[in-house]
Amino acid sequence: MNPVIEALSLLMQFDIDRQKIRIGPNTDGGYILADCISPAQTVLSYCIDKEYNFDIEMAERWHNVYMFDHTIEAIQAENKKLLFFREGVAGCTDISQNLFSIKDHLHRHQIPGDRLILKMDVEGAEFDALEAVPDDTLDRFEQIVLEVQGLNNLDDFAFRDRFRRILHGKDKLLWFYPFLPTLLSQESFAACAERVERLHGLESARKGGRDSEYSLALRQQIERLTEAARDSESGRGGTKAC
Repeated sequence: MNPVIEALSLLMQFDIDRQKIRIGPNTDGGYILADCISPAQTVLSYCIDKEYNFDIEMAERWHNVYMFDHTIEAIQAENKKLLFFREGVAGCTDISQNLFSIKDHLHRHQIPGDRLILKMDVEGAEFDALEAVPDDTLDRFEQIVLEVQGLNNLDDFAFRDRFRRILHGKDKLLWFYPFLPTLLSQESFAACAERVERLHGLESARKGGRDSEYSLALRQQIERLTEAARDSESGRGGTKAC
């Protein structure tokens, strides 16, 4: 496969078991989230500039929204849920430039919670910022929406290698429940299925051991996709789209 196409395949869309909702304008500055958000979830929003209707709408939904942008002085909006800081994001904290890593921002502002929402549109700085995030910090974010910049540079080996390294981690971005991959190797899908089954066990325990129709359907889907991956790898039946 062409290496550029292979890299772009990491941005493939996946189906999920939930409805989706668009927050913000229908143009640049709007983002699509899984419609399972609650006011208890804090939002970290990077790069505000002049378009922050996403942030305003999230605040109107009673989310605390921490807004970070070191290139502007202030925002023109009044809502006690909007918390603006003239600070930027980077892979490594540089206080002299007013730049902080995501981990340091969480610590610096004592942001609690393990179902956080991350929004980023930082003109290429997302690569440094995401590459530096420790797994235990990334695990605190339930949903991540971002603009990915620089795709016109994918023909450059160094950029492409870094792009793949950041987006290919199994425990990052779309590789977690309730996101289910559809075309994977048997080994990769088994790793995902193991996490899904573990979370199903927790769900079942919370319900007193009672199985739900959704959990049963989920396991059936796992079995079907695992079998499809096995058939594809063994050459029986060719490649199957699920």
